[in-house]
Amino acid sequence: MKKAIKTLIMICITIPALAQNNDSLNYYTDSLIKAYEIEDRLQKNKYESVFLKNEFKKVEGTLKKFERIKNYDVQIGIFNLYGKFLTKQNSPSGKEKVINAMLRACSDSLDYRMACSNSILQLVNKADTSFNEENRVKLFSLISYNYTKYSYPEPELLRMAGIQNLVQCQEAIKVLASDTSTYFYKWDAKMALARLGDKHAISHCINHIDSLMHNYCTMPMEDCILSNIKDISYIKQEEALKYYEYLLFSNNSQIFEKGNGAILTIRYAYLGILQLQKDVKNFPKLSILSKDLEDSIKSAKEWFIKNKWEIEFIENRW
Repeated sequence: MKKAIKTLIMICITIPALAQNNDSLNYYTDSLIKAYEIEDRLQKNKYESVFLKNEFKKVEGTLKKFERIKNYDVQIGIFNLYGKFLTKQNSPSGKEKVINAMLRACSDSLDYRMACSNSILQLVNKADTSFNEENRVKLFSLISYNYTKYSYPEPELLRMAGIQNLVQCQEAIKVLASDTSTYFYKWDAKMALARLGDKHAISHCINHIDSLMHNYCTMPMEDCILSNIKDISYIKQEEALKYYEYLLFSNNSQIFEKGNGAILTIRYAYLGILQLQKDVKNFPKLSILSKDLEDSIKSAKEWFIKNKWEIEFIENRW
């Protein structure tokens, strides 16, 4: 980490705009060192959580200015640091401030696409991604802003709109979903609509994912199956649960040859257990090791039959 920080300092030194002004150079170099020191303190857990809230307030202004350094690595480092601050925030107001700071990556950062994607994925991967009203307003404005400036928002922004149930974005997302100019953004728009409960989008996405799992995929088959199952997981609607039920109670398997010549078999019931454990509240922890799989499948089926009409998804997840 220290080596990486030294590298970033050297990068800053080579930036022509800063090199013309020694005061600016010293200011931003000092800011980088302070950013590292704070991260180091957080990692060592030297401070109480109440103090950590004040610690973010103390450095927020400095880090915000630091975002303006026109270097991709520096900016990614700062937004990563925001993500680490987020895990230490216990108060709603503390979370609100850090989430808004992370969402700035989707406005006018140097490398907008990568910085935005990185920041949103960090928000998704944190333990609690629930936004308050101010965060939701900020997210909505970013989607509107990016649609106006770039003709389409970053895919992760669309998916986050689904997670946060931004129904006010639904009509704009429908326009994107019908755009034939780029499949990449069209797919994420349809996925966001599915998460928001659009029945046509749900049917389209699940049918498409199922066809990829059985037929054509540009990735190795193992990666294709696991990747597409994650998309089913994102939808978090009744139809997704029905698909998990289909997997769990199916006797089918996918058999394919890996690059090294080994034969790999993936049972659908295994996938069903994997996703139910990840996505459903109170699903039992079952072993998915080969030696335990038959007993686990039996236990999973019994649990599903008993609890089918009371199953709830774990929300605020990708």
